[in-house]
Amino acid sequence: MISVCIATYNGEAYIAEQVDSILSQLSDEDEIIISDDHSTDRTLQILRSYNDPRIRIYTNEIDNSGLQPVQKVTRNFENALRHANGDYIFLSDQDDAWTSNKVEVMMRYLKDYDYVQCKCIFTDQNLKIDKEAIDPAPAHSNRWKSLFFIAPYKGCCAAVSRRLLDKALPFPQGLQSHDRWLGYLGSIRYKYIIIPDRLVYYRRHQGNISSYGKSNNPLSYRIKTRLHYVKCLINRCLFNR
Repeated sequence: MISVCIATYNGEAYIAEQVDSILSQLSDEDEIIISDDHSTDRTLQILRSYNDPRIRIYTNEIDNSGLQPVQKVTRNFENALRHANGDYIFLSDQDDAWTSNKVEVMMRYLKDYDYVQCKCIFTDQNLKIDKEAIDPAPAHSNRWKSLFFIAPYKGCCAAVSRRLLDKALPFPQGLQSHDRWLGYLGSIRYKYIIIPDRLVYYRRHQGNISSYGKSNNPLSYRIKTRLHYVKCLINRCLFNR
């Protein structure tokens, strides 16, 4: 069984296109788990209009007070992941779209790996492919170096096994990014692979929360957050807490 987890918040502009690209690849036994962070637009109305039993909608009731926008997204994703029932769990942003063979290709690898990540195709807001776009986040392939330098992990391109997800939940307090938490845990504790296939249309628009590899945070903040990941990984891997 496959679970696709989507965190939504005021995503009416693109959510239907994303869901359409996913549903066509799922069986009747699979599911799309939506965690909505109290949207005030038509996001929920659009999702409910599908009247598809594979789409299950939950409201994120996790306390977001005092969190940065990216941390709010992380907690919203955690809520979706908590409700996932699948043996294989895909993560999806609300404003992208999947290629028609994404599930098929990634499932081949998920039989042997616990963390699988594809690459993406850069587009504008209308999904027009930007052939000149260059990935702004060249990443270290060395899993240890990625703890302290630019990391390659992108949640919107990732899928994980049930056993990895069970180890990842609940998320430790103070995480800055679910992408990195799952990627770090998958690469250090389990078998992981980043495949060359480009299977996600990564839509870039003014409403993107993630800057995709760019950071305006001071160096001290970045060092502090990375050290927090290391602490959390040690606790989770050695002491299961």
